[in-house]
Amino acid sequence: MRFIWALVALAALVLALTLPAAAQTYTVTDLGTLGGGSSEASAINSRGEVVGWSKTGAGQTHGFVYRAGGMVDLGTLAGGAYSYATAINDRGQVLGYGGISASAPRFAERTRSFLWENGSMRTLDGFYFPCSFGERYATAANGISGATLVAEVAKSMRGVLYAYRWVDDQASGVVVRPSSLSTSSAYGVNDRGQVVGQRDGRAFLCQNGETLDLGTLPGDSASRARGINASGQVIGESIAADGASRAILWRAGAMVAVGTLTGDVTSRARGINAAAQVVGDSVAADGASRAFHWKNGTMSDLNTSVPTGSGWVLTAASAINDVGQISGTGLYNGGTRAFLLTPVKRTPAAPTTLILR
Repeated sequence: MRFIWALVALAALVLALTLPAAAQTYTVTDLGTLGGGSSEASAINSRGEVVGWSKTGAGQTHGFVYRAGGMVDLGTLAGGAYSYATAINDRGQVLGYGGISASAPRFAERTRSFLWENGSMRTLDGFYFPCSFGERYATAANGISGATLVAEVAKSMRGVLYAYRWVDDQASGVVVRPSSLSTSSAYGVNDRGQVVGQRDGRAFLCQNGETLDLGTLPGDSASRARGINASGQVIGESIAADGASRAILWRAGAMVAVGTLTGDVTSRARGINAAAQVVGDSVAADGASRAFHWKNGTMSDLNTSVPTGSGWVLTAASAINDVGQISGTGLYNGGTRAFLLTPVKRTPAAPTTLILR
């Protein structure tokens, strides 16, 4: 009899060790709006503060920061009619871009990058060159580090895009342009000063004064790098000739295909945390989009990880922080809304005790 019970105990132990871990679940928070009908989230910091943009009651688009359970309207630059918040660091500094016309009101509104902190918005002036014919550059800031390093794009009057890094009110190019018509855009930066983006249709990583081409998946014609974590791991997508994209993770000098959700045809990686967990969106042939989470080679549909009957369809995840909180955009009871997902803490199962007699 003791032998039989020993076999039962051993079988129970083996089963416990081989069963897959329970899937992570999340609570979902509707971040609301600034009085209008829709909102979208773009980034999150380690404190769970989320930024993005929302329609106001007057129908304008304004950047917001969601903190302490409420949405704060960031307003606009002087004379501007719109703003978009694109990034936030752990100091609570918010980055974005918006329209401005205060310096040349007789000309069309131009796009300028801004930094918002402590309730005040100011322009990033590295590319601002007023002249008798208006402004020479339009800028859009996309990524911010803890040390207020900013990755941004400058657009010349000829329409050419240039990737730059901004710090201490100074802007400098981050890629070597082979010609004046070479196009580049910067989308992410980390505390080590590494900047990622796209140059002439290819993903790049700029570090230590050198610009590295990150390449594409076999057979693809283009790529784009969207973000980078503290250790230099990069996310983005590889793009086929027909425009279909596949989410990609670059790490340790190798390219990892994140893939798509079952049945989908394209995907984009939009956020990465220190643990190399990746989030983004996966899209079907009919255009239906689903937010995904990827970890250690496994991709999951975030819609399966929120309570049934929540009223949500999570269409895109924009960012993930180091405690696993995820920001993104979805449909909530039919309306477009920014969301915050917070992991539900798992309670370890009580061990089973068998007494052998």
